[in-house]
Amino acid sequence: MGKFDAFKNEQVALDHAEALLKEENPQCDFKDEFEKLTSAYKKLFKTSRRLVRMSDRNEERLKDAHDLLIKQQFEIQEVNKHTRDSIEYAALIQSALIPDSHIFRHYFKDFFAIWHPKDIVGGDIYLIEELSPDELIIMVIDCTGHGVPGAFVTMLVKAVERQIAAISHQEKEISPAKMLQIFNSNIKHLLQQENVDSISNAGFDGGILYYNKKQKIVRFAGAEIPVFIIQNDELKTIKGDRQSIGYKKSDASYEFTDHTIDVSLPTQIYLTTDGFLDQNGGEKGFPLGKKRFTKLILENADESFADQQEILLYELQKYQQDYERNDDVTVVGIKI
Repeated sequence: MGKFDAFKNEQVALDHAEALLKEENPQCDFKDEFEKLTSAYKKLFKTSRRLVRMSDRNEERLKDAHDLLIKQQFEIQEVNKHTRDSIEYAALIQSALIPDSHIFRHYFKDFFAIWHPKDIVGGDIYLIEELSPDELIIMVIDCTGHGVPGAFVTMLVKAVERQIAAISHQEKEISPAKMLQIFNSNIKHLLQQENVDSISNAGFDGGILYYNKKQKIVRFAGAEIPVFIIQNDELKTIKGDRQSIGYKKSDASYEFTDHTIDVSLPTQIYLTTDGFLDQNGGEKGFPLGKKRFTKLILENADESFADQQEILLYELQKYQQDYERNDDVTVVGIKI
C-alpha cells in the first residue's frame, strides 16, 4: 500500500460527510456536532498530509546528505591512500641513503647500526663516506623534528655531505670540526636563515667521526651530540660543542672543536641521537637518560655488537612500557 492510499479512503469519507451536510434533510440527528467533527477531522487530515510531505522532503534531504557523506569519505580515503603511498615511496628513497653494512665490515672488527624512524620517514640519518681504503667518515645526524619535515632536512644534509666529501678528498688533514662549520654555513644559506626574520628555523644536531686505520686515530667533532668511548673497561664521554647546525639564531661563523682519540688499543665507540636518551618511561615517566645508556653499553661491552644491538632495543622497549615513542632512534656502535 502506498503512503497516500489511506488518505484516499479518508478523503472519500470526508467527501461523503460533506455531501450529507449539504442535503436539505440530512440523515443525521446531530447536524451541528457532525459538522464540527467533520471540520476538525478535515483540518487533522490536511495537517497529516502536510506532515507526510515534510517527512518525504526530510527523507530526501537525509538521503542526499548521506550520499554526499559517502562520496566525501571515499574522496578522503583516496587522498589518504595517495598521501600514504607517496610517503612510503619517500621512505624507500630515504632508506636507500643508509650505508650498506659491508662498508662497516671492511673497516671495523665489529659494529651495529640502529635506525628506527618514529614515523614512516624520519629526521634521523647516519651516513658513511669512504675517503680511501684506510680512511672513512661516519656522520650521525638528528634533524629538526621527525616525520616528513625531518626527512626533508635529511635530503638537504645528504646533498651538502656530498659537497663536503668532495672537498675532504683534497684536504691533507681531515677535520670533522671544519665539516660541521661547512654544514652550518651551507644549511643556513640553503634555508635562507641569514637573519632572524627568516621563515625557516630548521637545522640539526650531529656528530662526525673520522677514522684513519693506518694512523690508528679517530677524530671527533659534535654539534650538541657527544661520543661515548670504551677503552680498558673504562667509559669516557666527549661532549660536542653547544652549537647546533642551521637555525636562525646560530652563529654561521662558529668554529667547532676537533677531539683526537688514540685507537691503537681495543676501542669501542658509540654515537646516538637524543631519541634513545630522551625516551620517556619507567615508573615516573622520566627520560631514559645518558646515565642509563652508558651503564647499558659498559655492562654489555664484552658482548658481540649484534647482541649489544638487541640488548639496547630490548631495554629501550622495556623502559618505554606503554609510553608513546618520542622521537626517531639512531645509535651506531663500532669496535676497533
